[in-house]
Amino acid sequence: MLATQVWGNPDHSQPISDAPSVMPSGDQTASPLQSLIDGANPGEIISLPAGSYEGPLLINKPLTVTSEAGATVSLTNGDSQEAPVTITAAQVILSELTIQDKRPLPLTAAIDIQANESTLENLHISTRGTAIQMTDSSGSLIRRNEIIGARSGNYYGSHDDTGSRKGNGIDLLRSHNNRMENNEIRHMFDGIYMEESHDNTAIANKVSESRYGYHIMFSNGNRVIGNDGIFNVTGAMVMGARNTEVSGNRFIKQTQSVSAQGMLVFDTYESIFHDNQLQGNRVGLYIESATNNDFSGNDISQNFIGMQLLDAAENLIANNAFVANVTQVQAIRSGNNKAEKNYWDDAQLLDLTGSGFSSLPYRADPFFLKLTEAIPPYQLFFGSPGMQFFESLFAAPADDLFSDVMPLMDLPKLPFSDASAPIPQFAVGAASLLLMAACIILIIFTGRRR
Repeated sequence: MLATQVWGNPDHSQPISDAPSVMPSGDQTASPLQSLIDGANPGEIISLPAGSYEGPLLINKPLTVTSEAGATVSLTNGDSQEAPVTITAAQVILSELTIQDKRPLPLTAAIDIQANESTLENLHISTRGTAIQMTDSSGSLIRRNEIIGARSGNYYGSHDDTGSRKGNGIDLLRSHNNRMENNEIRHMFDGIYMEESHDNTAIANKVSESRYGYHIMFSNGNRVIGNDGIFNVTGAMVMGARNTEVSGNRFIKQTQSVSAQGMLVFDTYESIFHDNQLQGNRVGLYIESATNNDFSGNDISQNFIGMQLLDAAENLIANNAFVANVTQVQAIRSGNNKAEKNYWDDAQLLDLTGSGFSSLPYRADPFFLKLTEAIPPYQLFFGSPGMQFFESLFAAPADDLFSDVMPLMDLPKLPFSDASAPIPQFAVGAASLLLMAACIILIIFTGRRR
């Protein structure tokens, strides 16, 4: 029996020291390890001295493969087109290793897990494909790993300059009850991807310079808590999900694509999106065809568009702070949501009762979205004085408006401390100058046409 404990144990114990060990003899540099693994008894620890070792490795029994204390161990797949590491047995531990996937066109992951209760910790993984693939694998712990994808080629694209398709950092397929914790992932296709995988937890991870930071597809009961997503196309994408929780995350500075969003929620039901910081994105929060979800306590600030809704109904949108967005909210066919007690820094407020809530509702007219849905090039006129004038002429029916029936008078205290910080005066001045320049250009070109 393997002398370790998987992540389900609350103390997350390291492998205990009284397990039998296998020490490689002589100079193991550039030597295969498979014979060591084949010769080890279940439950043994293979502790490697510093050096470079060639795979590929097939681990088909419960073992620990690690490095000696303070040693740097590098494992490659040599000239093989196979994955550097394939795990087919339960209760395998890999720790304190550098995994270098040298394949230019990898068809399998650098670490391919096909068993339950694996532990991968303190690994450094580099690959042009997927780093960790979990298939039909449950009860595993993936923590404190650094995963780096191909750096060349399109910054956010699906291929690098060799033609290799970038893979995902941690990819779950039909894998349940796993925990991914404190991993740092860069330059991948998607950072953490879950498909048909239920009841997993991703906590305190950081994904940057990838397509989607956290991508949930057709999976239920997953929890994405306290993670960071920075400089991706989309911080988190949740699609076809139920009973999902996305809370306490920071999704900031997703701006490098026309489809960039802090958080995208599509075809999702009965889920919770609480206390997230959606700041500095093209669109802070995008909600489409989603019903019966709870969006509360989020800091939605300094985005080009704070929130967009399309065919979204019966969601709770409450106690959020909409601050310093170029446009606070756009909604189309989304009038049947319960929006209340949000703070809007551009709202006209009047508290007649001293309740702390405005007696004047906050409304968003769908005119611009309907117009650009019919004629997409009109998006060029976003925020222009002329577009605002037309919005005032063509008022939408009341039941088609997004309305916050009782806006907050004062900015609420949110979990992220900088959410309530005042906007720097230089930022206000810069925004004013840009707006003035746009108006001048519009006037010049209009005058020339005349």
